[in-house]
Amino acid sequence: MGWWGEAGINAANVAMSATETSTTNSRVLGVDPMNKKGIGEEDFVTIVLPYIHSAREGVKLLGQYLENTVLMNQTA
Repeated sequence: MGWWGEAGINAANVAMSATETSTTNSRVLGVDPMNKKGIGEEDFVTIVLPYIHSAREGVKLLGQYLENTVLMNQTA
């Protein structure tokens, strides 16, 4: 356990929430188990929000990350 951001607003007034918690659903985990080396929802605000100026940019940037990594919380 630790502290991480689940939501925020940046200097461009873009807000983001990253609270998709499908890891609590055993049916989802049975089909798509967590990958300990992947990125999780707790990382989204840190790796996206400081670098975007619009929601559209945020979606595109997160999409680029998802294309190039394993996501451990079944969002991809």
